[in-house]
Amino acid sequence: MKKIIFMSVAIVLANVLFAQAANKTNDLQNVQHVFSAKYPNAISGKWKQNDSNYFVAFNDNNKKSIAYYSLDGKWKKTETKIKWIKNLPAAVQDEMGKKGFLAWTVMDMKKSETAESTLYVVHINDGNTLDSDHHDAFTQYFMLYFSESGELIKKVEVEN
Repeated sequence: MKKIIFMSVAIVLANVLFAQAANKTNDLQNVQHVFSAKYPNAISGKWKQNDSNYFVAFNDNNKKSIAYYSLDGKWKKTETKIKWIKNLPAAVQDEMGKKGFLAWTVMDMKKSETAESTLYVVHINDGNTLDSDHHDAFTQYFMLYFSESGELIKKVEVEN
C-alpha cells in the first residue's frame, strides 16, 4: 500500500514539474519571437532569466546591447554600450562641457531605452591617477543621466 501511495505522489510531482518546465519553454519562445520582431538583424547570445526578467546580450549593427523582457514577453528596456564620447548626442556632449564633466574620466556610457524615454547614462570619476598600490585614486564617482535633448536629469554619487 505504501508503494502505491509513494508511486502516485511521485507521478503527480513529476507531472507538475514537467508542466512548469514546458510553460517556461513556451514563455521563452514567445519572448524570443518578440525580440526577433524588434531586432531582426541582431546576433544574440544565450538567453538568461532572473526573478522578474528574461534578458539577452546581442550585437546589432556592431553595437553591443542587452534587451530586457518581462516574464510574460513584454519588452522593458534595451541598454546599448557607447564606446566614445563622440558617439553621444551633441546636446549631451554640450551639457557635459557646460557642467565641466568633459575634464573628468569617463568610465562607462550607455544608451538606455524604454517605452517611455531614452536616457544616456555616463559613469564618471574625478581623475585618472593611481595611488601607491596602483588603484584608482579618484575621490568622486557619479552616474549622470541625460535626456536626448541633453538635459542633465539626475546626478547620482556612487560609493567607491
